[in-house]
Amino acid sequence: MSRSNCRFCGQALKHVLADLGTSPLANSCLTVEQLAADEPTYPLEVMVCDGSYQVQLP
Repeated sequence: MSRSNCRFCGQALKHVLADLGTSPLANSCLTVEQLAADEPTYPLEVMVCDGSYQVQLP
């Protein structure tokens, strides 16, 4: 996964604070047809900035 920059100070985000894998969107109201199909999943990785110490999603 490509790393992004801190939203506060602009430094590259290099350190993973928590990696929870992937998960579908919460509280999705699916139809009967959608239940049979695969749901799209999104990464749940939280990064911490070296410069500002802010925790954020990349």
